[in-house]
Amino acid sequence: MFFSADFQTFAELCSSGKSGSFFYFTMNNCFLLKTIPRHEFKLMKTILKNYHTHITDNPETLISKCYGIHKVIFHSSKYKSNKKIYFCVQDNVFRTPLKIDLRYDLKGSLYGRRTIDPALGYNADRTIALKD
Repeated sequence: MFFSADFQTFAELCSSGKSGSFFYFTMNNCFLLKTIPRHEFKLMKTILKNYHTHITDNPETLISKCYGIHKVIFHSSKYKSNKKIYFCVQDNVFRTPLKIDLRYDLKGSLYGRRTIDPALGYNADRTIALKD
């Protein structure tokens, strides 16, 4: 079972990043559900066919495997508006028997990407992703 209706089979991890995304891990830690903004949802829809082809043709790729993108609409008659939440389901790349010494959150820009060098004796929390 992926999740129950009361979401008790998920473990939540709040993001400390600028995106404000929420991460929910399945109890077996195999998959994660990540909230995404609407523009990422729309972008993923446009590249989905090429993404699927690449993942299928390259099963050993290091690109995260996304198993689905979804939109949930909460209807509210009280406020006469709808709340939309977008999310993707991915495999958990950190589920491994290997020890992970450092984690980095890689971006395509150098803007605001400085962090303390862990090699200089910085005793980082191993569960927190450092900036590249």
